[in-house]
Amino acid sequence: IKQQWYWPGMKDQINRVLKECETCNINNRKTTGGFDFVVTRRKLEKVALDLMDIGEENRYVLVGIDYFTRRLWGARLRSKETKAVLEVLQKWISEDGFPEEYVTDNGKEFVSNEFKVWCSENNIKHWKVGLEAHRSNGRIERCIRTIREAVVKQGEGTMDEKIEKAIKGYNNSLHTAIKCTPMEAWKDQSEDVNMENDESGEYARNFKRRFRETFRLGQVVRIARRENLGTRAKTEKGRFTGIGKITAICENDSYIVKTIDGKYVKKRHYDLKE
Repeated sequence: IKQQWYWPGMKDQINRVLKECETCNINNRKTTGGFDFVVTRRKLEKVALDLMDIGEENRYVLVGIDYFTRRLWGARLRSKETKAVLEVLQKWISEDGFPEEYVTDNGKEFVSNEFKVWCSENNIKHWKVGLEAHRSNGRIERCIRTIREAVVKQGEGTMDEKIEKAIKGYNNSLHTAIKCTPMEAWKDQSEDVNMENDESGEYARNFKRRFRETFRLGQVVRIARRENLGTRAKTEKGRFTGIGKITAICENDSYIVKTIDGKYVKKRHYDLKE
């Protein structure tokens, strides 16, 4: 734009437009860290689902990933309605088997009564992850970014062909977490993949170090509020509704935070968010 146009305050105006652009925010989400490493023991124990917006007719793609093998699925939807989502899931199940649990966000297509009844009829657990507590569903978000980048880099071909090629490429590429390709892990009968998925494994240790969010003195942060989470562990947090300021940095990724009501509390890194 700068090569062809100029007007006073141009840079600020462009930055403001980009910040308010919904499409830009969806396609360029920054990794903020703080994701949980999810332990699984077998394939189809836990499958994450999410929708990817590709910005054209039949714009939504249903994406699924098996937590254990990292195998990826993807398919265009004829609409964003629950019925269209279930049609694709039924097809995946007929080809690869029933999952024990789905992990999704709180999109309307996943929280509808139709989806709830279908999961119950098929004996599938459903864990809904809120927008502010998405730590355990970071794996599907990273996969969507990978697919999107692969689609953008491709040249000729229809969108369906590009998506299929991106997913096939992902499933047949070496994955550092399991030290093989997702398709090799899917077919594997040894204990190697199980060991790599264990929280004591090398990748899990590196993952936890990599995704710890850090804060600086004087930084204003949001604080997780403990809630009654029913069958969930008491250590899990709810929404980040409190506000405070970092006053001291302690060992083991802990911080002293001064809350807005003047209290000083000690919090671990996973209880705080920028």
